[in-house]
Amino acid sequence: MRLPLSSLICISLLATVPAVSLATSSAGQESMQQSPADRLYEQVIFWQGKNRPDMVRKSLDRLLSSYPDEPRGLAIQIEMEAQAGHKDAAQAAYDHLAKVSPHYPGLPALKDLASLNSTDRMRLRQSVQLSYNGHPQQALDSFNQLFPHGPPDGPEAIQYWEIKAKLPGGWNQAVTAIRNLMHKYPDDYSYQLANAKLIASRNPDDSANLEQLQSMAAMAPPLGDDARKILRGAMLDLPDLGPDTRARLQNFLKMDPEDSAVQARLKAVEEAQNRHQALVSSPAYVRDQEASTAFQKQQYDEALQHYSEVLAIHSNDLDAVSGTGYALMRQSKFNEALPWFRKALRLDPGSRKKWDSLILTCQYWGKIQQARQQNIAGHPDDARGTVQEAIRLNPGEPEGYALLASIAIDQGNYGEAQGLLRRLPADRQATLEQEIGRKRAAELEKQADDLVTKSDYSGARTALLQALQFAPDDPWLRYRLARLYAANGTADKGTALFDPWLYSTLRDSEAYYAAALYQSGIGRDDVALAILDKLPASQHSEKITAFQRQIWIDQKIAQIKALQKSGKINDATEELRKVQLQVDSDPVLLTTVAYAWNDLGNQAQADALLLRVKHDSPEALSLDWHLRYASYLLRTRQTDPAQQEIDYLGAHRAEFDDKQKLAYSGLENSRVVAHAEQLEGEQHYAEAESTLGPVLETNPDNQEAQTVENRLARRTGNLDKAIQGIEKELAVDSAAPAAYESLAQAKIYPERVASSHLTNSDQTPVTLAEIDITAHEADSATPPTSGDSWQYKNQAEMQDERDTWLSGGYDVESRSGTAGQSQFVSHQIPIELKGPVGVGGEWFARTDQVDVGAGTLNLADTYATATFGSMLICQQHNNCPNPASQYAFGRSYTVGYMDEQNRLDMGTTPIGFPIVNWVGGYRRVGDWGPYSWSAEVARRAVTQTLLSYAGTIDPRTGQLWGGVLSTGAKLGLSLDHGGTWGYWSNIGIHQLTGTNVQSNTEALLMAGVTRRLINEDDRMLSTGLTGTMWHYSQDSGEFTYGQGGYYSPQFYTSLAVPLTYAQRYTRFSYMMRGSVFTAWARTNSSPYYPLNPAYELAAGNPSYNTSSGTSFGYSAMANMEYQLTTNLFIGDSLSVVRSPYYAPNYAILYFRYAIDKTPALPVGLQPVPVIPTSQF
Repeated sequence: MRLPLSSLICISLLATVPAVSLATSSAGQESMQQSPADRLYEQVIFWQGKNRPDMVRKSLDRLLSSYPDEPRGLAIQIEMEAQAGHKDAAQAAYDHLAKVSPHYPGLPALKDLASLNSTDRMRLRQSVQLSYNGHPQQALDSFNQLFPHGPPDGPEAIQYWEIKAKLPGGWNQAVTAIRNLMHKYPDDYSYQLANAKLIASRNPDDSANLEQLQSMAAMAPPLGDDARKILRGAMLDLPDLGPDTRARLQNFLKMDPEDSAVQARLKAVEEAQNRHQALVSSPAYVRDQEASTAFQKQQYDEALQHYSEVLAIHSNDLDAVSGTGYALMRQSKFNEALPWFRKALRLDPGSRKKWDSLILTCQYWGKIQQARQQNIAGHPDDARGTVQEAIRLNPGEPEGYALLASIAIDQGNYGEAQGLLRRLPADRQATLEQEIGRKRAAELEKQADDLVTKSDYSGARTALLQALQFAPDDPWLRYRLARLYAANGTADKGTALFDPWLYSTLRDSEAYYAAALYQSGIGRDDVALAILDKLPASQHSEKITAFQRQIWIDQKIAQIKALQKSGKINDATEELRKVQLQVDSDPVLLTTVAYAWNDLGNQAQADALLLRVKHDSPEALSLDWHLRYASYLLRTRQTDPAQQEIDYLGAHRAEFDDKQKLAYSGLENSRVVAHAEQLEGEQHYAEAESTLGPVLETNPDNQEAQTVENRLARRTGNLDKAIQGIEKELAVDSAAPAAYESLAQAKIYPERVASSHLTNSDQTPVTLAEIDITAHEADSATPPTSGDSWQYKNQAEMQDERDTWLSGGYDVESRSGTAGQSQFVSHQIPIELKGPVGVGGEWFARTDQVDVGAGTLNLADTYATATFGSMLICQQHNNCPNPASQYAFGRSYTVGYMDEQNRLDMGTTPIGFPIVNWVGGYRRVGDWGPYSWSAEVARRAVTQTLLSYAGTIDPRTGQLWGGVLSTGAKLGLSLDHGGTWGYWSNIGIHQLTGTNVQSNTEALLMAGVTRRLINEDDRMLSTGLTGTMWHYSQDSGEFTYGQGGYYSPQFYTSLAVPLTYAQRYTRFSYMMRGSVFTAWARTNSSPYYPLNPAYELAAGNPSYNTSSGTSFGYSAMANMEYQLTTNLFIGDSLSVVRSPYYAPNYAILYFRYAIDKTPALPVGLQPVPVIPTSQF
């Protein structure tokens, strides 16, 4: 049917329509390629847009007389004949069109249009009338019967979408459809009027729409009349209190002073605004509005203050009276709210039903509130009576029955509670049934505690099994029972409690965490991590990440101890130093490192670290940390500091749980034993024995005291007593304490991993059923674990990949050159959101704000002028126009997916540039024996200059050119396993195309070798050699019309020697790289205007000369990244290149933010900046 004219038509009338098309060719190119049929067709479209059917008919006759098979003309002929009621002529035109163009777009709808008879025409008018009469659904049904294939473009489409807009959810669809028709027919004003009418029907005060209607109303009839009619309807619908309503009505009356309806509307608006102004000027109104605002913000105290001020002026102000009641009720002050609603009833008896309901609500909930307070105060019988009163007020409200059931549960009357549950909704029943289960389970857990105290572990297990029947979904109950199984030597039974229960339905993170902690506690860290790996990444909390990091450091410490055990003390010391650097900002892990230093024999380092943790992070240190620290000080014979810790703990005894009370008691005993050992060292044996006496009387099984006592017996010659004491030591069953050793020493930071060993999801302290009463502090931090630390580091890296990351940056690039041509300055602001998808995959979405500039061409520079666009032609006649500044601004959008082997992205070059293109690519990597390979196909923008990237306009002709794309494939092959030597290579073939730019072919071959001189976890120094060979089929590096503005030598070869150094600290890493290079290049001769022989002839057949030469240069780059907070990383990158003809500067500031949780790993060894999408 109708095709669009040049994009230059009606631009000002399309201001409200979003720009959705991509510029693909210039207007000049279209005119050059236009056929005679196109020109005749444009005449038809022109008169159609002017609403001149007579001229449309004449132009159409000329078109079809010259081109009888022109499908666009036949389509318009069908429309005209059908609208004129000439069914036979319309059918004949349709038959002709179907014969010559059977796949013409919209042909089925044209068939429906051509087949309409007079009766159908009548039905069509009736459909429109039904819509006007308020029956849009009937109208639409009738319309769909007439046009089963949808409405054809034209008046029928406008009628259809005006009907559709009146149906629920149809307005947005209608606006979209009409705007698509506007874009398709930019010169047809009927669609613009239809769009304005739709907007006015929903938003009559839309400023842009009203301004457009105002402009269209000034046009000649009939378009101007139609626009004025729509504008008049919008004027009558303007809101009374709109800020511009009065001015717009007055302006309309200037256009039509005699319009009585608009005059009346203006008068009504003026009266309404005067009344409103008088109202808002009163102090009571101001206070009432302030109160309403505060109420909406849930600032009820402030609202009550404002309401009281209103009531001081008007004591019977209904809004203030009722508002006071509402605010008090929102604060659960039901008894205080009650008299205010009673007063509102007296003031407004006509709303008795509403006020009575609110009065009853306050009475009911006031009773419920009173009953809860009575129950909390320990008066359940009084609470029961009060609840019964509430139930009599409102028997249908379930809350009273629920509260009665809760009271019964608290008293252990489970049968009574079960009877009350039947009166409750299903969800409340389920909640209270779970409460009954938890209550019964808690009673059995307490029973298990008592049995453990009596060393009846079998009975304790039986009690916990019974508890599990009442609370089967409590993961920490399962954890406690599992630990008892492990203590009995049947750890697999503990595992069976979680598997398959853990995976039988959707469990929360606490369930996975409890299962993982149990596996870790029995020495199966790999199983623990595998369990957490099955938990969705969105549920990985900070404590789970901390748990992974704890396992990582446990593995590191285990390796260090293995080195120590094998006699490699220096290696163990160096490894522990590296670990300390990596965890330097984490007080939990740093404490673990400190105790490891002590185990290596470096107590001074341990003491220094522990003191640093104590002074730097006092708020992060729990009572358990101080308990362990005091124990350490006692073991290392630091009596005075230990006493200070014990005194500190003594001042907080009221905060101890049962486990901490036991530990503190043990500390007191250890302090006494340490004093006895000091006396022993001074050879005061009798005094030492006397000191130990009280400890052994109250704790005869205290092994520390027994050991010292046995030693004292030997020293004093009492061998019989010594032998008996040693035999008693050996008879002690230490299996149970050993089984809980890691649990006992892990409870250091309740907010970190250790707390989860000892608290459940409700922060309930661990019961004695978890741990034998003889559990004690171990000398070492954790038991040895198997596996290598790099495995857990990789696990942490995979965890980070499952985070959701928000990244952004500010990128600046500048390059000197000829103003208006090769000079280049760009500012880019990339923003990226990346998150997990599927198994090991990540999605990402990016948007980049981009502006690029090249300065302004200097007409005084004759060479620069002659070598830009087609300016050489006008320069010969001294009539060149002044060129505009070379500048472009836009925003690009990209979406993609990537995993270990694949990366896929698709997007646009910046929308807003003169030339916009679709870009994207797909890359896949893999292994081939010892080699790694990569393959990529991509379509990317060439961003070297403004011309190649954004495109520009020839000042002389106004024609667009540039916007170069590189489309092709690249293959890579490498042999590098991170060792001393690495080798790599890649080869690529690309086709370069652009708008009005000569096509080109690029071939690239690169290869290099890397030599790592320092290759450590946190430090790297490398050098190498890089060679490049480059070829383009022709030179397109100039800036005349048809050239591409990108460097494209016919032969280029270079050799570079890079030097790179990178280092990482705990929260900071940096990388510096420098390179020197030499290159040789040759560029062949190229015409000024390679695509336009006529331009070449007019300019005298000019061409660019062949050139070649050798150059030397250097480059430098520095990247830095810093972990500002646990979730936020910031960094920057700076680089320069210097050679005789190429000297760009580059800088970027960026951030990366982990939205979901704390990342599992610190900064990377070599920072990777957030790059703009244009650098993909």
